Amino acid sequence: MWFIHTMEYYTNIKKNETVLIHGGASGIGSTALSLCHAMGIQTFSTVGSEEKVEKLRDVRYGIKWIGDLV
Repeated sequence: MWFIHTMEYYTNIKKNETVLIHGGASGIGSTALSLCHAMGIQTFSTVGSEEKVEKLRDVRYGIKWIGDLV
């Protein structure tokens, strides 16, 4: 719930807007991706390896782009 409050209050982000989440395969990153997806926010994410890219593709958070930083 704190994430939704933070997104709405501090960023004023709304449905169909876009956010970049660094470290999307981490615990907090995947939670952020999941909640953004539930809120209708379009997401882009960075990860640190090709296997993490595959992990995010398998989960289907509606991510528009996944960047491998390695």
